[in-house]
Amino acid sequence: MKKLFSSAFFLLCLYCPLPAQNFVPIGTTWHHTGIAFTPFWEKTTYEKDTLTSDGRSCMKLSFLRQNFGSAGPGMPYYPSGQEHSYRLFYQSGDTLYERSVSGVYSVFFVLNGSIGDSWETQPPIIESQTCTLYNRTRIIDTGTVVINGKSLRYWDLGPETGSFISMEGRLIEQFGIYVRSFYSKIHGGFGSGNCSQGIFEDMHINFSCFESDSIGFYNIPHWPYSECEFNFSLGETEAPAIRVFPNPVTDILYIDPGSGVFDIDILDMQGRVQRTLRQQTPGAGIPFGEFPSGIYMACIKRPGHPEVWQKLVKN
Repeated sequence: MKKLFSSAFFLLCLYCPLPAQNFVPIGTTWHHTGIAFTPFWEKTTYEKDTLTSDGRSCMKLSFLRQNFGSAGPGMPYYPSGQEHSYRLFYQSGDTLYERSVSGVYSVFFVLNGSIGDSWETQPPIIESQTCTLYNRTRIIDTGTVVINGKSLRYWDLGPETGSFISMEGRLIEQFGIYVRSFYSKIHGGFGSGNCSQGIFEDMHINFSCFESDSIGFYNIPHWPYSECEFNFSLGETEAPAIRVFPNPVTDILYIDPGSGVFDIDILDMQGRVQRTLRQQTPGAGIPFGEFPSGIYMACIKRPGHPEVWQKLVKN
């Protein structure tokens, strides 16, 4: 038995005494990195409150995911497309619900709980007549943590005994939750009845950056990138026979692969292709004057050779 569970599930909500102040400020952003077959980063933004058809005021969260691909083992990662989506959340008391497209509300997490408290994040999965799988999360620890000089309460989340899948992460007031991973093994006896053993493939998600009007900007210690929205392909590939000049470039970029024709794609740091040229000859000049100043990546493709990635600086 093999399952793939998508967990864009991460975020959000805080606990405050006043109902009107329960949520982080509109405009709050979270960044996560993860691996689901290949790496990605995802930016989540609390856009606004919106009124649903059933009369409830829900938080609208938008999600922008940058995926990365690779030409093969040992090759650098390159931007391979973006995904856009949004989800709605509704809070009643200390419970945060996620609203599905069909209008069904399921518990996302419970705020201000005590150690040992648990809840079901999804209805039980009836796998067979002899096996029911439960999706239960519990609070395994509580305490305080200092972020940007503020002492904030936290609740660590983990698996309930007998749960097939559960959230693991830390819920922090005025901050939200970042999910580290999902438990990835199904053991015989999980749930009720005779459940077969198996493994599902999960996404490993890590928090990287957060910003809000109440907390300010925060990223995890030793974050390896200078920005939260990064480009894996900045690890350039070596190809001594290829000359790319001048770099920095102002008006015209020249590429000399030594011999033979080549194709080239110019991408910005969000992974968007800005220019594509095919069947170029050695020494060909590529107009660059109309490009805004910034950093770009050139992907150079030659028949019978691996792709070459070169960072370009436009003055």
